[in-house]
Amino acid sequence: MRVMMALMLLLALTGMTAAQDKPAGTSPDKTTPAPIEFRDSPVEELLNWARKRTGCGFIFDADHLLDEGKKPLKVSYTPATEGGEQDDILVLFECLKRVGLVAMEVQGLEDITYHILPVNEAIGYADVAWEFEQLEGLYFGTLRVEARTIAIDKIEAIARKFLSRHGQITALPETSILLVSDFVDNLYGVSRACEEAQIRTERDDDTVSDVFQPARHDASRLRLAVEDARTETEQYAIALHEGSSALLVTGRRCDVQSAMERLGALDKLDEAPAGTISYRRWDARSLPVEELVKALNEFFAEDIRRLSVRLAAVPLRRQVLIECSASRYESAKALLERIDPLPGQPIGGKEQK
Repeated sequence: MRVMMALMLLLALTGMTAAQDKPAGTSPDKTTPAPIEFRDSPVEELLNWARKRTGCGFIFDADHLLDEGKKPLKVSYTPATEGGEQDDILVLFECLKRVGLVAMEVQGLEDITYHILPVNEAIGYADVAWEFEQLEGLYFGTLRVEARTIAIDKIEAIARKFLSRHGQITALPETSILLVSDFVDNLYGVSRACEEAQIRTERDDDTVSDVFQPARHDASRLRLAVEDARTETEQYAIALHEGSSALLVTGRRCDVQSAMERLGALDKLDEAPAGTISYRRWDARSLPVEELVKALNEFFAEDIRRLSVRLAAVPLRRQVLIECSASRYESAKALLERIDPLPGQPIGGKEQK
């Protein structure tokens, strides 16, 4: 690593930790306007911008700002909301993330200083958490995942589906442990998927069957709608009994209960015009489903009055079912992304006070 001797001495005398939750710089130069966006800008240009805007210092190896072809790494960034205020440090973190770099705060210095490292080196300094909640407030870390009820290679395969292209997994087969290192928003998906995948039937009586008799909807259409709302970890089967137009639901007790609750919610909705309306699912992240439905009711008040949008809450699985067109769902999704962020993420794209 080609780092100046003075910087090596500096790092030897100080410690480093993962970048903290929305740190502020010192003596920012507010006369330098924040750019609306970066377009294929070299990372070094990004760091110069951040230094002027925040007053933070940066330590980096010049090679880390180059790609495999020894050309400058370049980043593009456009604010999520046009004209909205953007926290300069969060913009910096997001841009670095896009090129696989992590800002590790150097401890023991009077002014805030970050060491810019590639993911494979940042892992050595990252906080290791046994539970996802322990990573709250960080944007990069390592999550310890234990394979309790299924093989470690299967857990690893599930975890890899949620990693960024820079994330890494270290498997310790002798202890059935995975060390998953990545940006925290990706680790949220890893944590949730691995936990749900390991919920298994431990007693024979946990496998149950139930019958749902539709009152308003066609049974075959209800079956398709519920199948569309199924999560990857749910284990149940739905069969249509042609003679009685009833649906037989069989599987784990908790999953059957979820399916029956969804069927009940969907069957209470009015019939939708064929080919223009479909059911879509939103998995609640932070807010209770009742609050999400309330917000959607206010947002789509006119659409709901015209019956072009219909909503149903499924509290057991923390889901909101939305019956609407594709274009209206995009509007709903934009609202939900803003008011119901992943744990550890700011609400509405701004720093939470």
